Amino acid sequence: MPSSAMARRKRPLTEAHAMAPIIGANIRNERVLRGLTQQELAAKIGIHPARISEAERGLHEPRVGRLQQIAAALNIPINQLIMRQRRKNR
Repeated sequence: MPSSAMARRKRPLTEAHAMAPIIGANIRNERVLRGLTQQELAAKIGIHPARISEAERGLHEPRVGRLQQIAAALNIPINQLIMRQRRKNR
């Protein structure tokens, strides 16, 4: 296979990338619980709203420093963003 074709081939998800959808869902849930828009959350931490949108959709996994900023803006511990959430019985 030519090297250019190898470069275009999709890479398998790593464990870190597999966390992106979980982290994204947690960011969205916590943001919505607090009545914030993506724009408001982004403004609190000084980033473009598109980055929040990408993170929430699992397209981009924020680095630890950014997760700390998001957690602080939402007034929650960072582990609430990175842990798989248990469903509550209703």
